[in-house]
Amino acid sequence: MEEFKKNLLKICGKNIVAPIIFLGIGVLFLVIGLIPEWTTYKSFDPQSDGYATLDVTYVMGPFAELVNDNKSDTEFYIAEDSDGYWNIIATKKGTSLPVYGVDVQDDDLNTLTGQTIRGESTLIPYEASRYLVDYLSDAGLDITTSNYSEYFGDYYLDTTHPANENSIYLYIVAAAFAFISILIFTTGNNKKKAVKKKISTLEQTGEFQQIYSDFSVSPSIFSSNMKLAVSNHFILDFNDKKDGFSVMPLNTITNVFKCNMVNGEPTTDTYIALETADGTRSLLSARKNKDLDKIIAQLKANINQGGITTW
Repeated sequence: MEEFKKNLLKICGKNIVAPIIFLGIGVLFLVIGLIPEWTTYKSFDPQSDGYATLDVTYVMGPFAELVNDNKSDTEFYIAEDSDGYWNIIATKKGTSLPVYGVDVQDDDLNTLTGQTIRGESTLIPYEASRYLVDYLSDAGLDITTSNYSEYFGDYYLDTTHPANENSIYLYIVAAAFAFISILIFTTGNNKKKAVKKKISTLEQTGEFQQIYSDFSVSPSIFSSNMKLAVSNHFILDFNDKKDGFSVMPLNTITNVFKCNMVNGEPTTDTYIALETADGTRSLLSARKNKDLDKIIAQLKANINQGGITTW
């Protein structure tokens, strides 16, 4: 009998492959998300692109604002670095850096310490260079849209696009796949618990001994693909999600066939249809695989002039 119980539990499946696949996909997304974290940041060079860092003492501006950015409004500032050079940077609206004339005055400049920012070195847009020239028009500097690069270089540091800007989304996807993996694994364990509980209930009522005896002496099929076990007098349907499995005696069944209709409507799923003498129809297992024909063939073989052969 213990071997019979093991065969019933095997119908639930080991439920290992699917969780491993989903967990593997989750790990893949996690690794992809972590790759930008390992990006090497160089010191910002206003003459070259790439990911870079810059020590900023304070900023002036903003002198321009990009309002159609797909992430958020972006503001352009003139930033003085810790060596006293001016650079162009872009930050999300509402920078945390001290703004000259707003957060700090001339007397405060000597007390400031640099803050390290990082982002992507990007070519300065032409429109931004125009606003930069307008912003500095009263500064006494002979800066034009033709020579501004001699003062500021051709690139600005865009802090709104760090290397890991999309990592959070990859982490969310990774977490979702990990959750699905755990859910599938847990569902499989819960299913086996429900099957064991159903067996225990049937043992208490004496029904399980009758089912076991029939499976022991008659041709039987245990199909994990169809989630069905079939003997001469019973079908055990493991598609029952609540009670582990349901027991269907076959002594009243008069007809067995494939069915692609549910409630009078055609469907692409293939069911096993069981009919009684009064025309009542039950549908089992919407799965189409190699076990389907074998199960139907055995059920038909058991039908003998108006009913399943009895003991």
